[in-house]
Order: sequence, then C-alpha cells, then structure tokens
Amino acid sequence: MKCIVNSSYPLLALILIASPVWTFEIQGNLNLEQRHYVSAKEQQSEQYEATLSFAPELYYNHNDIEVNIKPNARINSMDDEKSGFYFKELNLAYTSNAHEFKVGINQVFWGVTESQHIIDIINQTDTLASVDFEQKMGQPMLQYTYYSEDSSLQVFLLPHFQKPKYASKKGRLRPILVVDPSLVQFESSKGKNRQDFALKYSSRLAGIDYSLHYFNGIQRTPILQYSAAHNALAPLHPNMEQVGIESQLVYENWLFKLEGYHRHSTHNYSAVTAGFEYTLIGVFDSFWDINLISEYQYDSRQDPSLAQGQNDLFLGARLTLNDLDGTTALVGLVQDLDDKDTVSGRLEISSRINDSWRWRVEGWLFQADSVDEITFFARKDDFLQFSIEYYF
Repeated sequence: MKCIVNSSYPLLALILIASPVWTFEIQGNLNLEQRHYVSAKEQQSEQYEATLSFAPELYYNHNDIEVNIKPNARINSMDDEKSGFYFKELNLAYTSNAHEFKVGINQVFWGVTESQHIIDIINQTDTLASVDFEQKMGQPMLQYTYYSEDSSLQVFLLPHFQKPKYASKKGRLRPILVVDPSLVQFESSKGKNRQDFALKYSSRLAGIDYSLHYFNGIQRTPILQYSAAHNALAPLHPNMEQVGIESQLVYENWLFKLEGYHRHSTHNYSAVTAGFEYTLIGVFDSFWDINLISEYQYDSRQDPSLAQGQNDLFLGARLTLNDLDGTTALVGLVQDLDDKDTVSGRLEISSRINDSWRWRVEGWLFQADSVDEITFFARKDDFLQFSIEYYF
C-alpha cells in the first residue's frame, strides 16, 4: 500500500502535540465495493473488481480549537495504483468571534449543480475512487475565513500541489494509452511547490445565494501529451487563473442553480453549467418526493476531446421515499447535443439496513462512437456496482 502524502506525518505529530488532551471523538465507515464491467476491453479483459476502503474520522474540540483527522485507506483487487493511503483532512482550526484560521490538510467543496462541479478546483480529484469526480484528495493549505452577518470571505494559501494518480495497464476506465506519472511536467519552474492562491466571497442578494471566486495556481486537470519515447501519455499541469461564480435561488418548489467561470490557461475560455430542480411533494398520495432535474453544460472551446460538457444536456430525477431507512434513488442522462451517439448515464440507489449498515447500487453507461470524444476510451467500461457500508 502506497502513502500519497508522506509529509503528512510530521504535521500529524505537530497537531497531536498541540492538542491539550488526548481525547477524540471517533467515527467513520468501512466500505466494500464489488464492480462488474459489462464488457471485456481491448487492454484489460478482467470484468470483476473489488475495493475495500476504510475512512475513520477523529474529531476533537477544546474551547476555540478544533482538530480534524480523516485518513483514507483503499485496497483494490484489479489495479495496485488504486490501492493507497492519504489524508483527506489533517488540520488544526482556531475560531474567534467572526474569524476562523485553519492550517493543515483540508477538503473544500465549491459548487451547486448536480451533473458536474466545474468550479470545484481547490482539491485534486481522486479519479481512481469514483467515476463522477466527487471524491477528492486532501489539500495542504492555510485558510482564513471572515464571517459577517450575511456574507463571508475566505482566503486560501495552497503551498503544495497534490499530483493525481492514474490507472495502470491492469486498470480500467483509463485512456487507451496509460498515463505515466513519472513524465509529469509543470509550467511553473517551482513545480508542485508553486504557491497557489484563492479567494472566495459568499453572500445573499434578493433571495439569491451566490459566491464569487478567484484562483491563481496550478491547473488540477492535466493536459495529456503523447510521449513517443515511452509510448505513454505525459501529464502537463500549466498555470491558470480563474474567476467564477456559483448561485442558487429557491422559489416555491423550484431550485435554480448556476456555476460558471472564465479561465486563462493554455487557452482563454469559459464554461457554464446551469439548470433547475423541481420538487413533486407527496407523489401518488404517499410520503415520496421526486426531484426533476435539468441542466445545460457549455464550454466555449467547443472541442469534444477537451471537455465532456461542451454542449450537453443533463436530465435526471431523484426519488426520496422519506422512510426510516433513508432510501433514495437517482437516475440521470447526459446527451451531447452535437452528436446524438454520445451519451452517458448513471443510476444510484441506496438505503439503510439498520443504524450501522447501508447498501448502495451504482451503474454507469458510456456511449461514444467518435474517437474525438473525450469519453471514447470508456465506451466498453459500462459497469454495475454493489456496495455494503458499515458506519461506526
């Protein structure tokens, strides 16, 4: 098992020494996933994959000081690159009146839409943990937050870039050629130690919750370049500047959402995801609620090899049974409006067995006939996954 962030251990020791008492509240979960790929693939014929992950959470509070420790360990049966250990959180926070200071490894989420979170750029995506890019790695940072009555201002100093991991030749859901992390390049002369910086201002105006942000740092998503010498893909992380917005408005049964940014990197371009949710309450004379979801995805580059959502429409529905077991189901479909043959879909169903156990079923569909599509490599990676989770 590989440790992704070796520098976390001195930080862990410092936090423990700084804690006045060695008493923590402990919780977390143990998760076993069994995945079945519908088809064999040219590079990998194995169709069954199992993953065991362990994610405990340790929390301590003493007056105005908080300590958060959230390690994450994972073992995978198919691909050794999927097995590993890192900290999602390992930080010390101090709060005083309207001020909060936080130092260490943390996770920060930006975004409001359902189909994708295009502005969520503080943390590196753990692409080997999930298909929907929802899982994130911890990011070392210094974070300051100022709270006023109806707004907040956050300042982030990000001193160390977390390099992403990639599937090996044995893995699936990967490009036709493997990505060789040893070939990684950075535009910055300081490499992964470039000092990144971000600001976020959040407030409310005329019933609309909104946030504005600015980011200056290393682009989290790499540009993959072919290396003939290694017959592999070499990741390049350019510098980037980004300004963006997220907002949402609740009006009766409607929830309107928007995320957008303008980015200066290797290209100057903009992207937007916007849409709505409409809630049907008590359908079929029951306690069930159904959320109907529609979102439009736009990327000004209009290049299907660079962006999945360059001109796409997401349609979905979420069913909430409002029962004691917390049963929910989500189905969604993304249709490329420029190419009717490019479609992706997902299904998620979960429910509690009791207070400690929960089951989850997840399915993904990928369809792309053109080699120019960014999802073409995944056209034979449709899968169905069953998970059993234990919470303590």
